[in-house]
Amino acid sequence: MNISNEAKFYLNETRKWTFFLSILGFVLLGFMMIAAFSMGPIMNQVTGEDAPFSSLAIGIPYLFIGAIYFFPIYYLYKFSTNMKQAVLEENEISVNEAFKNLKSHYKFMSIMTIIMLVLYLIIGVGVVLFGSLLF
Repeated sequence: MNISNEAKFYLNETRKWTFFLSILGFVLLGFMMIAAFSMGPIMNQVTGEDAPFSSLAIGIPYLFIGAIYFFPIYYLYKFSTNMKQAVLEENEISVNEAFKNLKSHYKFMSIMTIIMLVLYLIIGVGVVLFGSLLF
């Protein structure tokens, strides 16, 4: 398969934007990890030692969400770095690796979307059932 110069241009432009989004994602992920480790102690300071929840109860959800977000961000970053090498060196192996990571990114995002839709459906049915019991 030969890639035209126009397609190389578009791939290079796409690579720049995906690199930007992945770096921004890593930065925001870093802020989330800082929040995971600092929100608990801050909440304990504000509420006092008799808090009904521990600092772990606040930090663990942040860590869990951060772990989930890491993978699509990583796949996007790997796509952009491999595509840069592919465009600059016209390296077919890098093109394959780049698209492999892009496929993984979209596969992960699709699976997460399906999971969220199922959760929304379950929550919606639960709200309707619970609401019908109240009336």
